[in-house]
Amino acid sequence: EALTMTYNRVYMKKLFKVSFPVGLTLIANLIYSHADSFILTLTRSTIEVGTYGFAYRFFETILVIPTFIMNASFPLLLAAKKQSVSLLLRRYRKLSWFMIVVSTGVAIAVWASAPLLIFIRPDFAVSGNYIRILAWSFPLFFLSSLVMWMLFVFHKRWELCVIYSVSMIGNIGANVYYVPTYGATASAWITIASEALVLMATYFVLWQSLRLGKKRV
Repeated sequence: EALTMTYNRVYMKKLFKVSFPVGLTLIANLIYSHADSFILTLTRSTIEVGTYGFAYRFFETILVIPTFIMNASFPLLLAAKKQSVSLLLRRYRKLSWFMIVVSTGVAIAVWASAPLLIFIRPDFAVSGNYIRILAWSFPLFFLSSLVMWMLFVFHKRWELCVIYSVSMIGNIGANVYYVPTYGATASAWITIASEALVLMATYFVLWQSLRLGKKRV
């Protein structure tokens, strides 16, 4: 039987309504993740931009780990919510501890091995300093990934969009203010501060969602 293409206006409208805030969230996340590099390029030396760029590329590669974990765990969270909020909460707690243990192990390993970059190329010694700073943020990023997907379970898409949009604006403002003077070191610490604020804000929304979910049971 030949394949045919159809257009369902009602379904497409529903799909757009669901995906639009998610798309905006991802765009805001992408912008604030790379705003520091752009501002560094405009205000600092080429060498500093290159060394920080190498460190951040290494940092971003590791952040794929929580994404893979949550891609595998999200169906389990959805299934748990359909059964009971209590089951969802238990799985969330287990995943939280798992994320903490894994991210702490990764952070320690990266922090300890960063000086070894000098054996690859002496110019990478400075990158190792930036990597050591960014390594402190791994637990934050791992946990915020979990909380973000938990909010998707509770359909809190617009709340996520607002949080990441505000974080984007704050991140850009902080980079514009501090990077011209303090350079890539400021960028690294601003990355940590931004993710800490995102985690606190998203956790607050999640806490409210879990509390309301328990009351309805």
